[in-house]
Amino acid sequence: VFIALLGLGYKGILSLHVSPSFYHGYGMAFVVFTQFFVGFLLTTFPRYLARPSVEKRAYILPAFGLNLGGGLLVLAGFIPQILGFAMLLVLASFSALFFVLFKMWRDSKVANKSDTTWILGGFILGVLGQVLFLASLFIHVENLALHVSFYLYLFLVVLVVSQKMIPFFASNQIQGYVIRKSKYFLHCVFAGL
Repeated sequence: VFIALLGLGYKGILSLHVSPSFYHGYGMAFVVFTQFFVGFLLTTFPRYLARPSVEKRAYILPAFGLNLGGGLLVLAGFIPQILGFAMLLVLASFSALFFVLFKMWRDSKVANKSDTTWILGGFILGVLGQVLFLASLFIHVENLALHVSFYLYLFLVVLVVSQKMIPFFASNQIQGYVIRKSKYFLHCVFAGL
C-alpha cells in the first residue's frame, strides 16, 4: 500500500504533503520493517536472555495496536493534519516495544548480554530517527533522519540479529562447526556506520 500510494504521488494523482523519500523512508522503516522486528524479537529475545515468553497483554495493544493504528494513519500521510499525529502513535508503539524488550534484558541473569544490548541500542537510535523525522516536518533534517533510521536502526538491528542467528543455524546443520565471533566486530561496524 505504501508503494502504491508513493506511485500515485509520483504520477501526480495524489499530492504528498512530504517528500517521497520522507514518506517512503519513514513508512518502510518504522511501520513495515518494525512490524517484522516486533514479531521476531518477541519470540527470540526471551530465548536469548533465558526469560519466559512475553505475556500477550504486554505487547498486543502497545506494540501491535498502536503501530497498526499509527501505520494506517501514516498511509494517509498525504493529508498534512494527520501525519504528525500518526507518527506520534508509531513512536509510542515503538517506545512500548523497546520497554518490553528492555524489561526482559534488565531482568535476565545471563552472563553475556552483548548482542541484546546492541539490539536495544539500535532501537534507541530508532527513536532518535523517529524524532528527527518528526522534527523534519518543521526544520530541514530529513536527510539526517533517513540516514539514522536506515543505518543506525534498520541496518544495525538486522546485522546484530544476523551475526547471532546465522552461526547458530550453521552449528546446528554442519557437524563440528565452531562459532567464532570477533569481540570487536559490532564495535567496528558501528563506528563505520
